Amino acid sequence: MNCLIVAGGVKPKDEIINYYSEQCELIIGVDKGCNYLFEAKVKPHYIVGDFDSSNLDVIDEIVRQGAVKYQYQCEKNFTDSEEAFELGISKNAKRIIFLGATGQRFDHTLGNLGLLLKALKSGVLSEIVDDRNKMFLINENTVIKRDKEYKYVSFLAYNSKVEEFSIKGAKYNLDKYTLEIGDSRTVSNEFITDEIRLELSNGTILVVYSKD
Repeated sequence: MNCLIVAGGVKPKDEIINYYSEQCELIIGVDKGCNYLFEAKVKPHYIVGDFDSSNLDVIDEIVRQGAVKYQYQCEKNFTDSEEAFELGISKNAKRIIFLGATGQRFDHTLGNLGLLLKALKSGVLSEIVDDRNKMFLINENTVIKRDKEYKYVSFLAYNSKVEEFSIKGAKYNLDKYTLEIGDSRTVSNEFITDEIRLELSNGTILVVYSKD
């Protein structure tokens, strides 16, 4: 099952919300993200959060339309996005797409990137998407596909150095390179065919598709 989680960061375009909502059987709104869903005319199945940044009239209307509401105190030991993630996992989601997960609160953005690692360890495919980027993690040999929405693709060591990292079939190839955290050598690569093969013996790579 595919799950869409819309959080309260920078609002994605309505067409992006609609594009991903059509692919997902489970939709979860997170706090202010509920407003984004409402404005895009997408009905969530669940809404979660402390709702301190939400339009409460919108929240009431979403509940009236049938969404199940989980409300928490502002002071808690987890983020609203993490609670939505755990809810998606409990409903047997096998793929989770996060929208509204990047924005002006960089601490929230980093926390949401941490959820990608949590998903990877749980064997769940997970992506963070905004109007200009799509990102996900890999920790094994992987073939990635061209997405014509994005010109560039970058590869960053996520939580430890990546050993024997190879890039095959890209504009800039690489052979058994040790990619350290903070190394920018693998930023702004490009597809020249429909596929790029990534190989590594150890570590975790953050793959970022981007457009200007």
